[in-house]
Amino acid sequence: MPSIEGRIGDTNAAPGQFPFVVELVFTSILGITSWSCMGSIISPKTVVTNGLCTLGATQVKMYYGSTQRGVGELVQTVNSNNFKRPLLPLPLGMSMAAIMTPAVQFSSYSYIDEIKFPEGEDEPPYEGEVAIAVKMIGNILKYSSNTIVSANACLTGYNILSPVCTTPSGSCISTPGSPLTLNNQLIGVGASLNFQNCVGLQDIFVTSVRFRGWIVNVSS
Repeated sequence: MPSIEGRIGDTNAAPGQFPFVVELVFTSILGITSWSCMGSIISPKTVVTNGLCTLGATQVKMYYGSTQRGVGELVQTVNSNNFKRPLLPLPLGMSMAAIMTPAVQFSSYSYIDEIKFPEGEDEPPYEGEVAIAVKMIGNILKYSSNTIVSANACLTGYNILSPVCTTPSGSCISTPGSPLTLNNQLIGVGASLNFQNCVGLQDIFVTSVRFRGWIVNVSS
């Protein structure tokens, strides 16, 4: 996945500032190719990311508590038997994935914790809210404050369903699966570059609320 240079507005993340963030390095069969995505811890045994990140992968190496590429307070590897995607029509069925992991005891670590989904399954009116986008730019974890645009503006010209779009003050999202947070809740997951996750002046995220029921079922 290509990296994208940061714009003015990106700030380096401090250790523990976003303890739910996980760097994901997926590997194909025989380790011929690998690619990076971002994930978010939503329970001791569940990390969510963009569904396309898991496509064609046989395993994923996960760097928990990461603020630098390839470095984590905890590192775990799981195989593709632990990848779950919702049984929904395309492209929605490829928009979100859950990775089931060995249980993580958060109290044993300084920089690792979970983030919650918003309550309910109806998308709130986010327009005008300022959310925090977290992303890996180059080798460093960064964040920016992004204003959420209207649903009508967001839907125009994009080919993913139920997106949340923002006008970024920092860089475009460089890594699929990058979290978008509001009030300490995960409201969006960065769309794949194949789904035009940065077009013009907008960043595009898959709405997490729509998948809440499915996430609760697979992570319970």
